[in-house]
Amino acid sequence: MASLILFSDVLNQATSTSNMVNDIHAPIKGVRVFSGTSNAPTLAFFNDTDTGIYNVSPNNIGIVTGGVKRVTVDSEGLSVNGTLTVDKDIVASSNITSVNGTFSGNASV
Repeated sequence: MASLILFSDVLNQATSTSNMVNDIHAPIKGVRVFSGTSNAPTLAFFNDTDTGIYNVSPNNIGIVTGGVKRVTVDSEGLSVNGTLTVDKDIVASSNITSVNGTFSGNASV
């Protein structure tokens, strides 16, 4: 059976190694990973490697399922590619716009 590796152990080891090699005592800040792609996101799952989160471009994060970008979060906000299903009210402080899509159900402003 494989042993469990804790992230804190990895971070502590990296800090210790960094300190020994560089003779510094500053902690490592943040976690840095490769950008990834929609077909191979950086943060993925063992049994579902084309589903996860990746860096599309600077200041642009993509969430993918089945190798297709479904959600984008960037400096403009959040956009969804596909069906957005909501089981509670949507509260907006600005306009809600649908491009090449439709709204169904009740709407009030």
